[in-house]
Amino acid sequence: MNLAYTKNRKNLPGDPLGSIIINLGCESAFYGLPSENYYGADFNRSETIMHHQGETHEYCISKTVLSADVFISVPKMKVHKKVGVTLNFKGLVV
Repeated sequence: MNLAYTKNRKNLPGDPLGSIIINLGCESAFYGLPSENYYGADFNRSETIMHHQGETHEYCISKTVLSADVFISVPKMKVHKKVGVTLNFKGLVV
């Protein structure tokens, strides 16, 4: 699969503490929805679907974020060609 902007990508070391896969299972807002409709703007669709099937709804979370005492989300005004502005929701799933 040839994803968009592949020539501009750089492999980065990632979170120094690593990450953890958390399965929300039946507690996920996606539980009960057909997984064949899941996609992202620039993600491997088959990988996304693999993590969201039946009672499996897995999310990869940074251990640094999970180990933090406080998480502060600072709004950033940003223009976006599809929705106008993204404001504080950029990078967060709510």
